[in-house]
Amino acid sequence: MACKEFHSYVSPIDEYINQAYEEERYSDPELLEFAICFLEVNSLFFRSGYIKEEILRKLKRTELKAKQVKRLNAVLEHAVDHRGFREYKCYCRLAAFIGTQSLIQAVETAAKYGKGSRKSRAKLMLEYIQKSTAGKYQDI
Repeated sequence: MACKEFHSYVSPIDEYINQAYEEERYSDPELLEFAICFLEVNSLFFRSGYIKEEILRKLKRTELKAKQVKRLNAVLEHAVDHRGFREYKCYCRLAAFIGTQSLIQAVETAAKYGKGSRKSRAKLMLEYIQKSTAGKYQDI
């Protein structure tokens, strides 16, 4: 009974999640706002890591405004501090692409002075950033 109820449940965000998977990049402003909010909220539920991976990959192909880049950089900084899940490397890849100078400084500080897993995550993100020459938003 519980299994049947679980599989039959339709969430109000399912439509956005399906659309997020279907689109190659997020040109629809409403879908882009959903994607950014989804990462900001950082909900943890069944398969949420896979959804975040998909969103993070597609954000690299999306034309972003400065305010959106700033919001995503805050998400990336939060990822260093708190998000050590399976999608973390996708956060690192996005950081290499959209990381601003302030994000880089925050990650460098965490890599140098952080402790435990926070320090490890910061070092990993920093490696991705340093390897990349694709970053477009370094001056924001």
